[in-house]
Amino acid sequence: MWYRETKEASRKYVDLMWYKTTKFANWDPSKKIQIGDYGLIDKETGVFEPEGNIYDEPTIIPSGLHARETDIVQGDPIESYIACTGRQISREAHFGAEVALSGVAQASIKGDWDFGRKRGAALVMYNARMSSLPGPRLKTVAASPILEDKCVVTEVYTCTAYCLYLSNEKQDRLRVEFRAPPAVPVAAGVTAGGSVGFGWQKEHRGGLYHDALHSQGEHTYYPLFNLKKQGKTISRRDSPEPESPGIDDVLWTDAPVPWDMLDEYGNEFGVDDSD
Repeated sequence: MWYRETKEASRKYVDLMWYKTTKFANWDPSKKIQIGDYGLIDKETGVFEPEGNIYDEPTIIPSGLHARETDIVQGDPIESYIACTGRQISREAHFGAEVALSGVAQASIKGDWDFGRKRGAALVMYNARMSSLPGPRLKTVAASPILEDKCVVTEVYTCTAYCLYLSNEKQDRLRVEFRAPPAVPVAAGVTAGGSVGFGWQKEHRGGLYHDALHSQGEHTYYPLFNLKKQGKTISRRDSPEPESPGIDDVLWTDAPVPWDMLDEYGNEFGVDDSD
């Protein structure tokens, strides 16, 4: 569950994870984010607000449905993905297999981090997978006026389980342990719970914590994604040997966070966010 959820808290979490990973974190990972979504990051909350998808807009990609199937590249599964701004204070932070009392091997993740008195953030994903949009597709859609000043989702990390954390500023510490559901049914007479339980266990000192697990192993969470936006235009007419004279190439760059430096509470320095 969430504690004291505020717009400043979500923005602070997104900000910390962006500086850690150069990607945008999803404050609510159950909110679906797809390759090709375009829109803007809400400056007040840090939440991505999609306005559409390039594959659903015929004026951008006429054969959107077919192109979606052929364009998107699915990466290999990632057993565990951990991004944390805190200091690791235990050598237990690892991914490995443990044998439960039932005799069934269970994947496990353990981590222990100290955040000191500075606000910190952590994201742990289990069974993650990254989907991406090829660069050539961005070139073909660059001329669309719909995408002017918009950000486009070019990478999405999905997973079957996650936990995320935003620490407080009071010598905070986070310990988490995750045990994946067994790949085969547990032995007869053994209950999947208690000492043979699976899911997340945590210990912290009052920060904002949330976790989830899809018991059937489906990739229904979207904790992390990358945004690109149009940068400056390079004219091929200025090139000594232009490949196509008169054609301009638009450079797509990683989108920055749309706010200035934040204090420990998620407020912009020099800006009154009390309203």
